[in-house]
Parts: sequence; structure tokens; C-alpha cells
Amino acid sequence: MEYTWLEIVWLFLIYSLTGWILEVCIAAVRKKKFINRGFVNGPLCPIYGFSSVLFTLFLPELTNHLFWLFLGGMVLATVLEYSTGVIMHKIF
Repeated sequence: MEYTWLEIVWLFLIYSLTGWILEVCIAAVRKKKFINRGFVNGPLCPIYGFSSVLFTLFLPELTNHLFWLFLGGMVLATVLEYSTGVIMHKIF
């Protein structure tokens, strides 16, 4: 399935916002106060948006093979989290 740039941008925004909301809710329950868990100034967590876009672009042919889909998703998420951590460590 092919996606337009607009659909990819919407995927990024929806998953970034949803990830931010979930992280803020979990932090609020644990700490009993509002804590902005986002990296950017605004209600977005870009790592969730980038991961959804990567999964959409690189894993659609594996939807019928659940083991390989799980393995591919695990590898993509691990590489994204690790590379983001390395980059943020160097920046900050």
C-alpha cells in the first residue's frame, strides 16, 4: 500500500500526540501532578511519530507473517530508541 505525504504526516502527528498523552497520564498518576513528558515545546513525543512512520513504510509486507512482523518491529523500535538516545546524549 502506498501512502501520500499528507497521510504520513497525519500518522506522525496522531501517534506523537497519542504517545505524549499516554506518557503524561502515566506520569500524572505516578507523581500525582502534571509533568510534561514531551521533548519539544508542545504536546508531541516525536519518537512515537517516527516509529509509526517507520513501521508503516518498512513493515507492510510482513502483515501476514506475525513472527517476522514482531521481529521487524522489535528491531526497528530498538534501533530508533538507541539512535535517539545516542543523539540526545551528544546534544545535551
